[in-house]
Amino acid sequence: MGGVMNFRTVTLDEKSSTGPSLTSWHDRLYLAWTGSDTHLNMMATADGRTYFDKTRLEERSSWRETWSDFTQIIPLAPSLAATADGVHLAWTGDEGHLNVLQARPTGPPAKVVLAETSGASPSLTALGSDVALGWKGTDRRLNIASRLNIAMWRAEAFGPALSLEQKSFHGPALCAVDNELLLAWTGSDHRLNVLVSQGATFGDPLVLDQKSRRAPAVCVVGSEIALAWAGTDRRLKVIVSRGRSLDDVVELDEKSHHAPAICARAGQLHLAWTGSDSRLNVATSSGPV
Repeated sequence: MGGVMNFRTVTLDEKSSTGPSLTSWHDRLYLAWTGSDTHLNMMATADGRTYFDKTRLEERSSWRETWSDFTQIIPLAPSLAATADGVHLAWTGDEGHLNVLQARPTGPPAKVVLAETSGASPSLTALGSDVALGWKGTDRRLNIASRLNIAMWRAEAFGPALSLEQKSFHGPALCAVDNELLLAWTGSDHRLNVLVSQGATFGDPLVLDQKSRRAPAVCVVGSEIALAWAGTDRRLKVIVSRGRSLDDVVELDEKSHHAPAICARAGQLHLAWTGSDSRLNVATSSGPV
């Protein structure tokens, strides 16, 4: 069954070879992406149309794929999340190590480099007053770790990783729902999966009929869940749950070779993606969803 959702789209001059990330904090929407030089970039908007405060970070996000006589640098998307303390950024850095940075309102940013590695983009979400990190391990199993010590910014700040039985060729998407953690990912059969924690445990996922060749994106809007992905035909698609039913698919005309990003602010959905011309696009729903 197809739904209806209208978006107003802004196409930016910024370009990327992978997907962007979105989050909202206070009165601003933040956009992060990996540039063509693999450096991380961020900028903000207050109205969804005019972007400002572009920052090019020294950090890079990529994965080095090496064969017998050839090495390829694969750009990887970052992930954004916001807590009361500020905006957080996660990415895959040198030698595949996972990185998390907190851009604090006052003082220099705080950064931690984890021992864990991945060949895919990680995902970050606010979980209560802190953050949870999700990633695909080198064995393709999905992993989750939460920051346990709010005052400490060292690798030990994150608790031991919980490694799930589920596997994917891509990293998972994360969001927090009623103090529980929701994961969405693309299975080995390309079908989308959704799994919500129950305390510290995870049961069986809900396996959807929808398919993708990239990772999905997920966020909470009001009391519902919004899921976005690029279909196997590259067209962008969105589901907003109704009573946690994930049936009503909205199919957009826009296409992308990469995973999209999605977040909610003031009841509106914001969707970001990299177009076929490598330019970044941000679309805002025309009203509350």
